Amino acid sequence: MKEPEVLREIDHIVGIADGIQSALTQIQALLARYCGEALLIIRPAEPGPVLPGTSAAFEFLESREFPFRGLYMAPLRAGNRNAGTLIICIGTWGVPGDLPRRITNYLGQRLSTLASSSMEYAEAA
Repeated sequence: MKEPEVLREIDHIVGIADGIQSALTQIQALLARYCGEALLIIRPAEPGPVLPGTSAAFEFLESREFPFRGLYMAPLRAGNRNAGTLIICIGTWGVPGDLPRRITNYLGQRLSTLASSSMEYAEAA
């Protein structure tokens, strides 16, 4: 699978997802198949006592299963409001250059669209 195919699949997943968590689960599986392993976490905009998924991210980055492990972040917006931060950990057998960064930025934009729709729906209800 090449990058354009991954981006099209991300569009498809976001287009049919019934929420951000559903989209994250499916996209995490897609990226794992494409790269080797992936962990996707949303850090909420409002501060909390513990960052969800922090220990999972640490374990992922400290593991020796893949020679290349990276952490990438992108902001999530809902309209003109901060909706949180997308955190992606990717593990792979080869250094994929700027690909993880491009996918992270693209996914942040697409999930922002989903967050905006969810917020509009919640405000209308």
